[in-house]
Amino acid sequence: VNGSITIGQKVNRADAPDAVSLTAGTTVHIGQDIDQHSDVTIVAQGDVTIGDKINETSKAKITSVNGSVHIGQKADQHSEATIVAQGDVTIGQKLDQHTTSAITSLKGSITVAQGMSGNAVATLKALNGSITMDTIDGGCTLDWSAQTFNCPHQNGTINHV
Repeated sequence: VNGSITIGQKVNRADAPDAVSLTAGTTVHIGQDIDQHSDVTIVAQGDVTIGDKINETSKAKITSVNGSVHIGQKADQHSEATIVAQGDVTIGQKLDQHTTSAITSLKGSITVAQGMSGNAVATLKALNGSITMDTIDGGCTLDWSAQTFNCPHQNGTINHV
């Protein structure tokens, strides 16, 4: 689509049993979730917004070529998230139990409001910005690269790469 893509509620695997690919010339907005067991690829020239979460056991590959990525809640249990954004990447809650995440911000910062829990594994790269989160629970593993890293409660394995 040359313009924007707006999905009012969710991308649901029941509606699209195979992988779903969304390509937008401007923005992509999904009001609720990338639903459980979905396999979704999103490429947008502008911002990408997921209102709620990347739901359990789903796979999401999200690229914002010239904008930012905002996920309202979390990457839920057993999901896989690969996110690349020119600007900021914001996750309103956490990278939840047994998730695997690779998140890169080329020119902005990465914020995971609550942090990581339940054996989550993540590689976070804010090449020209900061990474901020509250907690990395024991059992979690974070590999990070940024100008600054701020996480006051660190109990997991943390590697500066």
